[in-house]
Amino acid sequence: MKTRVPLALTFVTALIMAAIFFTPHRLGDYVQSELSDWLMVIGGLGLVLGLISLLQRHLRKIAHRQRDWAYSLVAVVSFLAMAVLGVGWGIQEGSVFNWIFTNAYIPLDATMFSILAFFVASAAFRTFRARSVEAALLLAAALIVMFGRVPWGQLVFKQSPLVA
Repeated sequence: MKTRVPLALTFVTALIMAAIFFTPHRLGDYVQSELSDWLMVIGGLGLVLGLISLLQRHLRKIAHRQRDWAYSLVAVVSFLAMAVLGVGWGIQEGSVFNWIFTNAYIPLDATMFSILAFFVASAAFRTFRARSVEAALLLAAALIVMFGRVPWGQLVFKQSPLVA
């Protein structure tokens, strides 16, 4: 019951949104406008809830000096510094917030996703063992898609993005 009701609501909402998108009508425009307003309210409340949860978790970890509390301190200080810089001095080009975002956040983000890519690749290698014909076909399809999505795939075979 706990999983079926949210899934059913999500499915019905997706059907309604798809119908509104593909059917130009005044009623559809009104419903889309109302749902957009609700989405902004719910998203804002979710953001506030997430911020409260983040601060509670990390401040509790810092106060009790739990394992790896220094990382929590870095997370809280970084969050508060970026919030103060963004709200106080703005996020426009040339601001301190924008400089930190460009020179710290973006490289750290790229590093994290690079490490995550290796983790996913190693997990896929352990998971995709060609023990049956179906598994071998799935492995071949995954390799074709991965080969077509990487930049060097075009160097080997020019049509690889089209195939993938």
